[in-house]
Amino acid sequence: MSAAPDLSSDLLALAREDFAAAEALDRADRVSGAPVGFHAQQAVEKALKAAIASRNEDFPFTHDVGLLMQLCQDASLELPVDLFEADRLTPLCGGYPLRPW
Repeated sequence: MSAAPDLSSDLLALAREDFAAAEALDRADRVSGAPVGFHAQQAVEKALKAAIASRNEDFPFTHDVGLLMQLCQDASLELPVDLFEADRLTPLCGGYPLRPW
């Protein structure tokens, strides 16, 4: 009998993959900031969802990093200072920031 899937661990693993993709694309000369921003947003989104899931809390199907940050705070999760402006990664009107860092 296999162990039950651990949503938090699975989301964190996916977040690490997106972060690695963002780093690799950021080093590529011929890649604009849009795909870098996309993968950076995805990494943060999945990491926040992993943190929420680790508390056995539900989270909505959303890409809104600001909302997920608020849900983390509501679950008494302290966010790292580096994430205080992560809500800037949320796409507005389908666009992503060029290089928010």
